[in-house]
Amino acid sequence: MSRSNNGGSEAVRDPYITMTPMFHDKLDIDVKVDVDEEHKGVIIRMNKVEARS
Repeated sequence: MSRSNNGGSEAVRDPYITMTPMFHDKLDIDVKVDVDEEHKGVIIRMNKVEARS
């Protein structure tokens, strides 16, 4: 993902993306994040993980 900053554009690291392992490991929820550049939006999908054995 890129973000505009003072007329420039550079790749940025989004700290919220690293939260997905916490959702999976602690809450049994899979999280998928898709960036829609065309519509300038983000789609977040959260699904409960099947029961663990």
